[in-house]
Amino acid sequence: MATKKIIYFTAGAVATVGEKADIAALNALCVPAYSVNVSNGSVAPHLGNSGGSPILEASDFVAGTVPEGYEEVDVIDPDAPPAPDVGDTRAVIEDDQVITIGAATYTFTIAAGVITAIVVGEA
Repeated sequence: MATKKIIYFTAGAVATVGEKADIAALNALCVPAYSVNVSNGSVAPHLGNSGGSPILEASDFVAGTVPEGYEEVDVIDPDAPPAPDVGDTRAVIEDDQVITIGAATYTFTIAAGVITAIVVGEA
């Protein structure tokens, strides 16, 4: 599973309280799905210039006060991040979710992040 890169741009040279909260929320996602770089959004984000075109830092997502040039990059909301890719041999389940495997169905009950019951039935 490839790590997705997020660049969080601050509005100024010093991160605000709200920006720090966003960065902390994104950092909480970082094992192992994401890495977060923090950049000063008030400074032109160009890494250089190639024949008159600015060179932007590559990333999979952006967040915060995103500067011009990153319009084509998906924005990630620190309060509602997308579910990370867990790979082909894992699954993410939700409370009351029904999963069919072969001829059986499995219904999960989850409380406080812990599976408390699995009911097996016929598909």
